[in-house]
Amino acid sequence: MTANCNQTAQTSGDALPAGVNLSRRSHERTPLRLHGSYRTGARDAEMALMVADVSPGGARLLAADIPTLDAEVIMKISSLGCLTGRVVRASVEEFSVQFTHCSAERERMAASIAWNFNKSRLGLADRRGAGSDPVDVCDPVEFSDGGRIEAEITELTLSGATFRCARAVEVGEPVRIGALTGSVVKLMDNGFAVVFDPPEN
Repeated sequence: MTANCNQTAQTSGDALPAGVNLSRRSHERTPLRLHGSYRTGARDAEMALMVADVSPGGARLLAADIPTLDAEVIMKISSLGCLTGRVVRASVEEFSVQFTHCSAERERMAASIAWNFNKSRLGLADRRGAGSDPVDVCDPVEFSDGGRIEAEITELTLSGATFRCARAVEVGEPVRIGALTGSVVKLMDNGFAVVFDPPEN
């Protein structure tokens, strides 16, 4: 996906029900390998970079050309879009930035990070659903009784997801989606919410 300064990738859909905290890890640094470029106000040329890890508030970036401390940078990062930030740490081969975008953009960033982090593990399609209520199509949801259903992800975080489907499920029921396991934590009129199991290591 090509970065676009006028658009930030996002996952949208039904809001998570009250009392279900699926975003408790969303502001921790997440390891992602994404290519991009950056430039500073001091020069127009764009320099290549690679994301090492990222959160909605900042990122650690690898580059051959390192900007100076406190420099304002404009970054184009694949799948995340066009971002602005200030350099808060710089060394020989990497630098860290604090993003300067607003709270709404931080929410979109959290969704983009979650989608990119989980897309291979959940078998997420590269193409989003169309229409005014976009969804993600993932691998079938598998249940402990051997049942499998096709479901749409309406909200995704690093630690869980909500699914839209007609199957009757129970709270506490274990599920598997792609390489991830979890359990049902909330029922809704048109689906259910799942919290993923923590990594084994």
